[in-house]
Amino acid sequence: PEVLDAAETVNQVALPWLQRRIETMGDRSGAQRFYALKLQDAQLLSSRELACASYIARSMAPGSTICEPGIGYGQFPFLLGLLGYRCIGYECDHKRYAGAVGLKAHLACVAPEAASRVVLIGDFFPRGMPNQRVDLVVTTNLVNLGSNRARLSIARAIHALGGGLVDVSTFGRQRDEPREHDALIHEFGVAGLRCDRVFGTTYRLTPATGAAGTLLGRARHATRLLRLRARFIGRRSGLIQGPDD
Repeated sequence: PEVLDAAETVNQVALPWLQRRIETMGDRSGAQRFYALKLQDAQLLSSRELACASYIARSMAPGSTICEPGIGYGQFPFLLGLLGYRCIGYECDHKRYAGAVGLKAHLACVAPEAASRVVLIGDFFPRGMPNQRVDLVVTTNLVNLGSNRARLSIARAIHALGGGLVDVSTFGRQRDEPREHDALIHEFGVAGLRCDRVFGTTYRLTPATGAAGTLLGRARHATRLLRLRARFIGRRSGLIQGPDD
């Protein structure tokens, strides 16, 4: 019930704002058909986003930090913010990043504490990762990665940060067949991640014992995290502000 109440708050705050933005900006809004359909359904959050939020609410304490690559307009991070979680949201599309920034400002007028828990980064994950602990990386609809290299980069970042919650049907591209899910799970295994099904096509990814449980594995994790932090420290001002709207 708490997750559904928070989702309803997101709808009440965000849907009228999104409607005005699309009417005013048209294609420049970055909303495209994806968000136009959400307006028609009067439901900004997808069923998989609600399921992931429920899983997080059951298994993680409020105050934990969740990172989501590919946030779009940021509805999922804002939902988590309302539930008391800190969230780092990445969006590399300039138009949608600008929309997420605008929606955060709008949400801050209604729920300032929730909005303050959300950090937005206009770049490719994991560039510019803030110097703070991340408890879980979540992807619910990350379909436009474009290359094997991009998928591998994200898998490595999930490994370095300690684990994730990933929908294998929408990671990298749309994957409708079970064999496609299995192929991706194999890719995660090669990257040193153990995959355990949580619900539907969503899996909990954790560093495999053979890679993360050894001294060498922990050293590799530390090196990866240092590299992520160095990128943030070296380019802090540009990355946190994001690209020009």
